[in-house]
Amino acid sequence: MNRVVLQEWECVVEEFDEELVWCRLYDLTEPDHCIEMAEIWISKIPKNIAEDLDEGLVFYWQVGHQQDDKGQIRNFNDFFYYDDFLLNTDKERIEEMKRKNNE
Repeated sequence: MNRVVLQEWECVVEEFDEELVWCRLYDLTEPDHCIEMAEIWISKIPKNIAEDLDEGLVFYWQVGHQQDDKGQIRNFNDFFYYDDFLLNTDKERIEEMKRKNNE
């Protein structure tokens, strides 16, 4: 399968209720972009993230498309934990981006 990530954000939970979560979005695709805010329906995120919701929780959001072996293209909109897969260079890049956005 050929997976193409068009956009990726680091999401930091600001607050949440029974239906919605409000997050700060750090753009990992274009790190120079400003911090954005998002309102996400809890029903759209995986159960393991929804069960862990707390202020300051970090998770990741990717949007893109993938093509299977038969040529079928499917769009995806995935939320997930990423910590175990981040390389040290990625962590440094994210921290640098956060510093720039806080200046």
